[in-house]
Amino acid sequence: MVHRSGKWLAVILASFFILQLLGACSSPETKKKASFDKGMAYVKKDDLKSAILEFRNAVQIDGMYADARYQLGLALLKSGELTKAVNQLDRAASLDPNNLDAVLKSAELLFAARDIDTSLKRTNDLLKKDPKNIDALILKANIMLAKKDTKQAIEIIKQAEKVAPKLDRVFLTWARIYQRLANPVNMEQALLKAIELAPDKQKNLQALISFYTDTNQKDKVAKQLQVLQQRFPNSPDTYARLAAFYLEIGRAHV
Repeated sequence: MVHRSGKWLAVILASFFILQLLGACSSPETKKKASFDKGMAYVKKDDLKSAILEFRNAVQIDGMYADARYQLGLALLKSGELTKAVNQLDRAASLDPNNLDAVLKSAELLFAARDIDTSLKRTNDLLKKDPKNIDALILKANIMLAKKDTKQAIEIIKQAEKVAPKLDRVFLTWARIYQRLANPVNMEQALLKAIELAPDKQKNLQALISFYTDTNQKDKVAKQLQVLQQRFPNSPDTYARLAAFYLEIGRAHV
């Protein structure tokens, strides 16, 4: 009888430990981590729809899961769901202020959504932790322009230029400032500098063409359109701009 009782005790103990293990495997902490890991695996496969589903599962289990909200925000951003993306990234930034990328992306999206004051707050929070963050400096300069504080925008972009004197985006911001100041000469020079620093960026050349178009400098428009065609022959925008230009020229001669 003692021997049989001992066997039953062993079975009961084994069953107890198995139940404990199963309980641990199904705990909220384990479940949310499993969903997060699945989401990251889907991101690597570029399966954003499945990744979003898994990150949502993780957030539903733990609403304070900052990493899951951050990754959910990034996935939504890549999927083009901007409103949902900004909500998740802003929440992630609030939960984890040390995630500077979440803070930056939140600030950028808020600025794009014209929530200027909240964007400025996020940008200032980032700059307190990283005063030389070039993306934050450029963003803040543009925020100041949006708030019509040109003097402050100039001071900030000067700081940005000291940090990154060879970054084209600094000079694109200078161009916007000179546009606000109605200084076309310096605006043109800033745009030319941006192209010099990053000749492979189509948007820089497009910005210069738009400037020449707005200032009615048709000869320069034609010259830069030729450059655009040479550098970006496969871009649909190149031919759209060429067509629009020659259509306008044709109208002028009617």
